[in-house]
Amino acid sequence: MKNFDYLLMDADGTLFDFARAERRALTQVFQWAGIDDRQKAQELYLRINRALWDAFERGEVTKDQLQGRRFAQLLEAMGLQGDGRAMNERYLDFLAQGDDLLPGALAVCRTLAGRCRLELVTNGISRVQHGRMARSALKDCFEHIFVSEDIGFQKPQPAYFEHCLRALGNPDPARCLVVGDSLSSDMAGGIAAGLPTCWFNPEGAARPADMPITYEIHALEELEDIV
Repeated sequence: MKNFDYLLMDADGTLFDFARAERRALTQVFQWAGIDDRQKAQELYLRINRALWDAFERGEVTKDQLQGRRFAQLLEAMGLQGDGRAMNERYLDFLAQGDDLLPGALAVCRTLAGRCRLELVTNGISRVQHGRMARSALKDCFEHIFVSEDIGFQKPQPAYFEHCLRALGNPDPARCLVVGDSLSSDMAGGIAAGLPTCWFNPEGAARPADMPITYEIHALEELEDIV
């Protein structure tokens, strides 16, 4: 007998190779904006962007504020003139083309889609996530794409997962497994919503002793034994 009827799977860092797509999109937008020191620009951007996303998960900034500030703060930090909002829009265009998958993602999803329903749960930006999925070989494996920007709540807020379950017809929460790489959004959110969780931990990071994660895997293929 299968253990789960639904897999609520994170996108970036779990299925999609976001780091690769991000680097490529940043190179393209820096070239478009005429920024010469691209290594410095990328290092600064990654720090600024991570801080803003952390603030977003804590509910301290909105998605629109995040998008409006990150390149503006980058330009300010580098002492450059420019339109941060325009840079962000062009960056999103480039990023939406980045449908790179992590090793094993396609094969695992195709296998698991034959056993249960796969649902994408992501805090990413709506136009990017929908654009990438439309280009991806994964698109036929997933029934819904639940994007925080469309819903009005984000992981780790329990309301985000409550929305997803309502959209799925209120299945038994014990039959719905949250799978993701982020402790702060995927694992914390799933636990807060009363759902079983599976932490994708390919780097072998230390597991928090105070976080009751249900499963931990280091390769996506390990999901097949859990489900």
